[in-house]
Amino acid sequence: MEALVEYQLPLTSKRADVVLCGVHPHSGAPKFVVVELEQWSRARMVEDAADLCVLEGMGTRLHAVEQVRRYCTHLRDFVAALADVTDSDLAGIAYLHNATDLDLADLWDYDQDAQGRMFTRQRRGEFLTYLRHNLERQAGPHLPTYCLLRTMIAPSLAGLGVGVVEGWLREADAYFGEARERAAASGPRLPPGPRRKSTRVALRFGAAKTCRFGHHHARG
Repeated sequence: MEALVEYQLPLTSKRADVVLCGVHPHSGAPKFVVVELEQWSRARMVEDAADLCVLEGMGTRLHAVEQVRRYCTHLRDFVAALADVTDSDLAGIAYLHNATDLDLADLWDYDQDAQGRMFTRQRRGEFLTYLRHNLERQAGPHLPTYCLLRTMIAPSLAGLGVGVVEGWLREADAYFGEARERAAASGPRLPPGPRRKSTRVALRFGAAKTCRFGHHHARG
């Protein structure tokens, strides 16, 4: 398998820690696993909040499973290479390598699925077994990694223009920021996330160019 480290989610400033790319050992279909590496040591769920948890010494955060699940949803929506992959071939894993199961006892009741699984250091063996059974490297000119890098933004953007891109930027900010807003109301306040003006300028420029000349890769 191959790994894309600090992979930036299209049209946002968010980054997935690692995206593992390969093929399924049995079907041969392209397989992608989004991995979030969390340094949490202890956490418990926030009362009356379905997807928020409180971390020891770190304040309130979105549940790690929900975070990686949202990353998978966003990638499917905006990356053309992932538009047609099945749920099982775009997986999400939260690996909490500093914690044991008991440290996160409250968090295990949260629903898990193909796009959102959780492993602790205690389950490292299960994590590695999952990867071995679900991913292997493919040789040749059509590597899943290459396909992912070559289609950062879905082709449907080409005819939509600057206004839609700016609308998606606002929607993406709200999508990933809603947990922060709820956390501010229910627990310790978190510092605002990064908002890179240069990224927005580049996206507006790229969208304007796209309307006239086709797909361009905007860099911030």
